[in-house]
Amino acid sequence: MTLPINRSIAPPLQPVTQLHLPRPEQLQFDNGIPVYLFNTEVQEVALIKLVFEAGKWQEPQRLVARFTNNMLEEGTANYTSRQLAEEIEFYGANLITRTSNNHAEVVLSCLNKHLSALLPLLQEVITQATFPEEELQTEVRKAKQRLMVNRQKTEYLADIRFKELVFGANHPYGYQAGEEDLNALSAPLLKSFYHSHYTPARCTVYLGGKFTQHHLQLINQYLGMNHWGTEFPVADPLVAPPPVYVPRTEYISKPNAMQAAIRIGKPMFNKSHPQYKAMLFVNTLLGGFFGSRLMRNVRENKGFTYGIYSALVSMLNGGCFEVAAEVNQNVWEAAVKEIFYEISRLKTEPVSEDELNTVRNYLLGRLLQQVDGTFNLLSTVQSLFMYHLDINYYQELVQTIQSISALDILQLAEQHLTESDFTQVVAGA
Repeated sequence: MTLPINRSIAPPLQPVTQLHLPRPEQLQFDNGIPVYLFNTEVQEVALIKLVFEAGKWQEPQRLVARFTNNMLEEGTANYTSRQLAEEIEFYGANLITRTSNNHAEVVLSCLNKHLSALLPLLQEVITQATFPEEELQTEVRKAKQRLMVNRQKTEYLADIRFKELVFGANHPYGYQAGEEDLNALSAPLLKSFYHSHYTPARCTVYLGGKFTQHHLQLINQYLGMNHWGTEFPVADPLVAPPPVYVPRTEYISKPNAMQAAIRIGKPMFNKSHPQYKAMLFVNTLLGGFFGSRLMRNVRENKGFTYGIYSALVSMLNGGCFEVAAEVNQNVWEAAVKEIFYEISRLKTEPVSEDELNTVRNYLLGRLLQQVDGTFNLLSTVQSLFMYHLDINYYQELVQTIQSISALDILQLAEQHLTESDFTQVVAGA
């Protein structure tokens, strides 16, 4: 006999002490593309993510990576952009293209029963994009309009200057494009980057959902063929060594601005560094969630802003620590003072056990969210493999979160959050 569940009583809380991620099945297409597969029997869905080494880090000219990726859906050998969109919509599917500092992605999600109809479209996008000149000029015009609008925003001005000072104005992580870079774009330039970077040799595929053997054979048929890309030689990328970092403070005038945008930070290591896991905890305590110290002080107690956060930004070839906020224009100096006050507290006042537990519970809950469901799990594993990290990384992260002490936090903050090391940018000062 099965007793009814009393839903008026909350289930007991279970501490998170382990988080062992399942290993994806590793396959290979006929053309050598590595494939990582999470096959589930739950829902009749499919997600196909093609990840190319075709981000800002690889581009020969500013904006080439982003515009190449954005233009993939704007026309192929057999479809106009409208026809392509209508076909994808007809099957209730979603095709997304996006670019990051080091990679470009083409992502198809759909019901698995529609794979036979949608895979030819995906193949067209990655092998036969045409980059129509008229569509390119439309995208360039829209980008110029967005740039014009953004330049009126203090948060944009602070962001771009902060990145330039931290990474260097000519570095892929630091450069900001202008009208002259938009004017220099051309369809032949994008085609050259496309044919030399959207190739099997520069591609990794991640599959999540319910796949039969027939589905996998079908995907290999359309994505595993040998003859695509490599039509053009690979141009030298723009990558320049970052300049020697020198902390600076800059104020950007913006007459009549209602808000001032604050950015404070410094270069930092990425998630492959031994101390990243512990510093993630320190960052979360300071400004990484809604109950953080910065939020309680600058938002709740002082009323200077609707939101303030700190972030430990990890990138494949670097990283940074950053505090960001938009505050009332007449209180920015007081807000900056409170930010440094909270950073100083991390180095001088031991964290209470109650606060440690609050941050522990938040971080462990976030980790569970990141591996909840096949698609989230796939993205999590992808983020590890890009850094050549093992699946065990998350179990090690759980152990760090559970074991970190008040003394550890004092020492980490003292080592990595020295006030004189920070670059400060205030736009609208």
